[in-house]
Order: sequence, then structure tokens, then C-alpha cells
Amino acid sequence: MRLLVCEFVSGCGFDEQNLSPSLLEEGRAMLHALINDLTMIAALEILSTHDCRVSPMCDSVTSHEVARQADLWPFWRRFSTKVDAICPIAPESDDVLERVNRVAQHTCAGLLGARPNAVRVAASQLARAVLDLWTRKREAVREAVHVR
Repeated sequence: MRLLVCEFVSGCGFDEQNLSPSLLEEGRAMLHALINDLTMIAALEILSTHDCRVSPMCDSVTSHEVARQADLWPFWRRFSTKVDAICPIAPESDDVLERVNRVAQHTCAGLLGARPNAVRVAASQLARAVLDLWTRKREAVREAVHVR
């Protein structure tokens, strides 16, 4: 099984901006931890991408360099058609994680992560509050019906 692990920051998500050292460190730490776990699964061929300004993560992963000024989204869409599944690591802000997850959905690659709509709810404080209120009301109705 071919698995694309997309880490947004080190994978060229900030192409037009300076790479924040702290965000890069956090992203690479998450990528490193996930890859360490995934390499224990013999049936996986792990692929990733990396910004041309950073070095590939490790030798056990095939990492494809993304050139600066490349349009990342079409690149990931094309790349995702060549794998069986995608495991994204991306910020919820600016709908980035939701967008990466939609790429997986639309290219028929499997998604190892939350569905895009779930990411939208999780990223939105208002949506979470509405969902929480709805859940509490539903539980109250269930209890009322059960008591009688």
C-alpha cells in the first residue's frame, strides 16, 4: 500500500512566505513521530513531500521535493492519484486541513483522518457550540422519552 503523508508546513505549504522556524519544527516533529510509527508496518510504502528549502525527513521515506512557486494544490492532487491513501498533517486554520482532506476525497485516495465536514466543525467554535447544544437537547429528549 502506498501512503502519502502530507505535512503542510515542511511540504511546501508556506511557499510564498518565509518558513517560520517554530512552525517548521512543530510540523517536522509531528511528521517524524508519524513516520516512525508507520515504518513499523512492512506493507506500507511511505511517500511524502518537502519544500525545496528543507531537507527530506529520512531515508526510509520517498520524499518528493516541491519547487518554490509551484502551485501546491494541483501538485498534491496529481500526486494523490498515485497513492492508495493520504494521511494529512496540517493546521485547521484557514481551512487548510479541510482542504487537504478534500483532495483525498476527490481523488479517490483513502483518507487517514477526519472527513472534511468534521474538520470544519472542529475548527469552528460557533459550529462546535451549535453541535454541542443540539447534542445536549437530543440527550434531554431521549431521557424524557425513556423516563415515561
